[in-house]
Amino acid sequence: MTQFDPSRLYLFEGKLIDRVHPFQCWDHPGAVPPAQAGYADDTEVLVAEEAGEARAWPVHVIASHHLVADRLGGRELLVTF
Repeated sequence: MTQFDPSRLYLFEGKLIDRVHPFQCWDHPGAVPPAQAGYADDTEVLVAEEAGEARAWPVHVIASHHLVADRLGGRELLVTF
């Protein structure tokens, strides 16, 4: 078992981040209609569709998290970039 080492941690946007495992999953970010999202028309997004339901996640946000846990069309999914 590895002993806890507080020097591995740093504070980023109010969250403690582990230097060894820095990716923090964007957990169920919620959804809003595109007109209310507040992004420019040319914002790059990743899009998924399942059972007639669609979702888009901005690439610049996913790039900082690398993982998004969400629910779409009644199914749990994990998006990575």
